[in-house]
Amino acid sequence: WYGACPRRVDSRRAVSRLETFDDYMLRDIGVSRGDVRWAAGLPLTVNAALALEERSQFRRNGRLRD
Repeated sequence: WYGACPRRVDSRRAVSRLETFDDYMLRDIGVSRGDVRWAAGLPLTVNAALALEERSQFRRNGRLRD
C-alpha cells in the first residue's frame, strides 16, 4: 500500500484539478461534476483517477445511469 501511495496522491490531485473545469469541458472528456465529486471522496486506498475512468466507461457503455 505504501509503495502505491505517491501514485494515488498524484491521481487524487489530477481528479481535484477536474473540479476547476466547467460542465462543458467535463462532458467533453466524458465525466460529470458528480463523478468528479464521487472520485474525490473515495478513500486514499483507491486510485481515484482510475476509478473515475472506469465509471466513465460504464456510463458510455450504458451500464451506469446518472
